[in-house]
Amino acid sequence: MSTAIADYVAQRADVLARLVLTRRKGTRVIAFKDPQDTGFLVQLPRADEGGKNKSPQPSVAVYVQGTDDRLDDERRAAAYSRESWKELSGKAFYLAPVVFLLFSMEGDQGYFSWVMEPHVDPEKGPSLTRVESPEMTKINRKSIDDLFERVEEWFKAVTEILLRDQSNR
Repeated sequence: MSTAIADYVAQRADVLARLVLTRRKGTRVIAFKDPQDTGFLVQLPRADEGGKNKSPQPSVAVYVQGTDDRLDDERRAAAYSRESWKELSGKAFYLAPVVFLLFSMEGDQGYFSWVMEPHVDPEKGPSLTRVESPEMTKINRKSIDDLFERVEEWFKAVTEILLRDQSNR
């Protein structure tokens, strides 16, 4: 792919990612400072609780990639993203959930996969699991809402653990 086309694809993928990620009112998208990283820190809105909410802002790190290849389904998107996955797996991650977004310029179709997947076990509490191979999901309103809900649930569980001693004072 020529540099001009690669720049065009990267720019459009960035715009598409911002559109998808800001469907929920109050969501903030903050670009990574390192120009080598194509992605964002996405801060989700939190319930104000009368201005008394001192919990950490629910956030998710998002890496973004685009392609001019046609990606008709999740299987093809996963196959395409395996090369990028090797690079992502070597990066240091935040202590927060991380997702990878992939956009095809053919029809502006997008897919995502967890990189660091949040889990909340009623007995063991919150955890993050590094995903070894991409499991792409087609991006739509429901899939992004589900993603955000999992991030919020994980942050709520982490906050309960971190602040539990303060509530006993």
